[in-house]
Amino acid sequence: MPLRNLRSLLSVGLFLCASVASACTFTAFPTAATYGVSGSPFDSILTADQCWMFVSVTQPSGMVAIDVFTNTGSAMLFHHTAPLKAGYAGKMALGPAGNWLVLAGNTYVAKINVAALKVGGVSPTYWNDPVANPGVLYLAWHYASPSVVVVSEEGNSSIVLLDFVTWTFMQRIAVGIAPVGLAWNSDQSMLYVTSQRAPVSYGWSLQCVAEVPGDPNLYPLGLLQRVQVSTWAVVATAPAGCVPVRVAYNGAGGSLVVTQRGDDTVTSYHPLTLYPLGQTFTGPSPVGLAFSASGGVPWLTVANSDRFSVPPSPSAYVYGVVGSQLFYTRTVATGHFPREVVASPDGSIVMITNADSQTVQINKI
Repeated sequence: MPLRNLRSLLSVGLFLCASVASACTFTAFPTAATYGVSGSPFDSILTADQCWMFVSVTQPSGMVAIDVFTNTGSAMLFHHTAPLKAGYAGKMALGPAGNWLVLAGNTYVAKINVAALKVGGVSPTYWNDPVANPGVLYLAWHYASPSVVVVSEEGNSSIVLLDFVTWTFMQRIAVGIAPVGLAWNSDQSMLYVTSQRAPVSYGWSLQCVAEVPGDPNLYPLGLLQRVQVSTWAVVATAPAGCVPVRVAYNGAGGSLVVTQRGDDTVTSYHPLTLYPLGQTFTGPSPVGLAFSASGGVPWLTVANSDRFSVPPSPSAYVYGVVGSQLFYTRTVATGHFPREVVASPDGSIVMITNADSQTVQINKI
């Protein structure tokens, strides 16, 4: 579909972008800008006023840290690095009031006061996962009372619920093998989880080729699962292609979108039945994705990591969104191994962390 027709369709009210009051904007930023960080970045996040950017990094020494940047109005300016402890940096989330930040660190989750983080005086409170090699790299924050941080255990085929106030373990929920994606629906009544492979107990056929060159084995399809938050029970499970990794909820179109790293595709699903609604090819090995909006138009940005090719050819694709359908519009240049994509609160830009280039880039949408 031509882009002019896509804009015309969207203008009739298929999407409404909620306005965000922000003290800092990206209006004077260049179309694309790249900033070096102190190690291999996993995630980036902006404060609600868009004046501070935090980047989770794994430093060459094996320490996890957060690189802190400030928004000058025309660029992001490096402010300082806040060290944590040894591990592997993962996903971050800010609380509803913006006073606290949580970060996954492979074997632990760190609870960090944002005011202290801004000035470098970080004294995190850690929850240390007792499971051997849990692979705690992805998390999501449920804001309602009781406030719960949900953490994926990639190495344990489960997700964990942590009480944010007491910072204690609440519950462990079994999911598929290697869960690496979490997303809420609009009112946080449902949580969606992607796992890279179905458990052997499912008895699913082996139809996914190995991603790593030289591995002759076939593997089962991955999973998309829906968790009902009122009971914290898995209430729906569906196959989700080969190696599904990230999931995002499209509040405007009422659908889910999942990147399938083993298929080089992104697929939309119904949020209740988990029935596939449409599939679109991406670049090689897609991972991170995020919905955003610019000029009243909804967009989806997908990072094509190409992490298993030699030499790699990474990129990001930008799609226009109409309901549950995606329409390719353009390609964005990235660094090596673009991993996570995060949209700004006002939807005007996306941030992409380039793990192997040790950079974070900001692109206007």
